[in-house]
Amino acid sequence: MRIGAGFSNHGTAWPVVGYPKLFYAAFHPGLDIIAEKKINKKEKNQWWAELGIGTFYHRFFQTAAKLNLNLHHRYFFNTRIYSDVALGAGYLHSFYQYQVFKLKSDGTYVKESGIKGRPQFIMGTIIGCGLALKKSDPEKFNLLIQFRTNIQGPFAGSFVPIVPYNAIMLGITTRLNKCEKKNETAK
Repeated sequence: MRIGAGFSNHGTAWPVVGYPKLFYAAFHPGLDIIAEKKINKKEKNQWWAELGIGTFYHRFFQTAAKLNLNLHHRYFFNTRIYSDVALGAGYLHSFYQYQVFKLKSDGTYVKESGIKGRPQFIMGTIIGCGLALKKSDPEKFNLLIQFRTNIQGPFAGSFVPIVPYNAIMLGITTRLNKCEKKNETAK
């Protein structure tokens, strides 16, 4: 089992083609904490289940908290470098960054609190890579670089049913249990 954390930048854009904007457009920070467990014993082709909890702030329309589960396929080029592809889904709770008014039966409007937020779903993909930072113990610390594409909804009813956004995450993971075998893969 491994645990880790990562910092991210989010941007609303078309899936995948919006990745370049993550480097020059507005900064919308996020933080993710993850726990992951390998679910097979192969050396090169490994499957990992990841449970993540996180939050991000988009200055134009929301602050969000999320809980999601991802299934990763990792291909190890050697003991230190791997590619990472994943699919996932989960729960997202967004909080408004703008004023919301509700129409009352008498024709007047009343301001709603943005604190209560709204429940939504989140689903998406991850494309990335990992690098073991310690050559003598490649499972000790791993650097993660991931491009994430997510869809959240229902966003604004039938007017805007879903919102796609992309994120780049830079993170680090480590072994949770120091008593694990140094090389837990079987040949």
